Amino acid sequence: MSKFRSVAKIAATFKSELVVPDHLTTEFFQLALQNGLSLDDVAVEEILFSVGATVRENSSDIFRVVVNFTYSSNGKQSKEISLIVKTIKSDTSNKNELLMNRDIIPQLNKLWTNEEINFAPKCFYISSDPVPTYVFEDLISSGFRLGDHVGGLNEEHSRILIRKIAQFHATTMVLADKEPELLKPFSNLSLTNDITNANNKNYIENLDELADIIEPWLGYGEISDKLRDIEQNFSSRISKCVENRPDGIKVLNHGDLWINNVLFKYEKDTPKDLSFIDLQMSYHGSPGLDLNFFFNTSVQLSVLKDKRTSLEEEYYNQLQMSLKKLDFDKIPTLKAIQQEILDKEFYGFWAMVQSFPMTSFSRDDTNIELYNDMNEIHLKRKMMFSSNRMTDTLKYSLLRFDELGIFN
Repeated sequence: MSKFRSVAKIAATFKSELVVPDHLTTEFFQLALQNGLSLDDVAVEEILFSVGATVRENSSDIFRVVVNFTYSSNGKQSKEISLIVKTIKSDTSNKNELLMNRDIIPQLNKLWTNEEINFAPKCFYISSDPVPTYVFEDLISSGFRLGDHVGGLNEEHSRILIRKIAQFHATTMVLADKEPELLKPFSNLSLTNDITNANNKNYIENLDELADIIEPWLGYGEISDKLRDIEQNFSSRISKCVENRPDGIKVLNHGDLWINNVLFKYEKDTPKDLSFIDLQMSYHGSPGLDLNFFFNTSVQLSVLKDKRTSLEEEYYNQLQMSLKKLDFDKIPTLKAIQQEILDKEFYGFWAMVQSFPMTSFSRDDTNIELYNDMNEIHLKRKMMFSSNRMTDTLKYSLLRFDELGIFN
């Protein structure tokens, strides 16, 4: 038995749920290190696996892997590095994730020739055999960490994120202008299909649960009826919402912009920067989609109520500044950006009903698709919709959405 297999077997002894794929061999990590670090004569000495994500996934397995290795540089040198390895189940492979990590992110970073800008963790290596597998730098080992998904982001964290996503969006506008062919695969058609096909049934059931919960609330009976009416034409409404207007603003969206897809970098407990992760849902469309998803899944209620307009303005200021720095002269107006956000409010409502119950719940086993027993599914859904943060946010947001007329 090879040294690699011995190490993997020891790791699995201490973490019974850890099953290391056979293709993650010593040779695999040797190639990954040579490619990611541009080193010669890499020799892997030891590999230690642990679970890389606490949330149960039905489409991928994520490992944190510590690799001890030697390499040649003015003699033999030894080094230890922590990596994140993501293996994708073959039947859920997503071409967007490949294109984003292999092509788009490196190109976006390169556009900032005078500044060191990193929008996502460095991708060391990509393999397609036997299943799509990605090797990333482990930002956690460099001081990055997740925000509080149960409590939501405060104003300070929200502003850091808004500025970074504005910079990201601006850079993608420049890239689309310079190399339009690169962004053609990121049509928002894939977004429409993802929502209406994969999530339609779950979303309708969430709507039913939500309508039942709010029906006895004073002043919410009429909204409860409107939620039930939405079930009849949800697919057509969400498809129309995510469509791009011919004269609309288009950016490359993150596509799943919620708190657990962002790692914050801190200096003395103060957030200074961040990195986006999980880019498999990226698509070319209105910036209003990313922003509405973020507002309705990831911020504290006080921020949503009192700082939303200010955050929209901060987004615009950063977008405008970034475009100017990149010598891009087709700068949209603040009014145009605000119109994009307003036009996509129904998408924000979809995010609140579909994603927010899971993102704000204190437990990690919230993926309804992982359960088969209908009674258990109903119980999980009821628990997620009944958390204090969820209830308070629903009471505010449903009235706001109703005033905007999106239920009509």
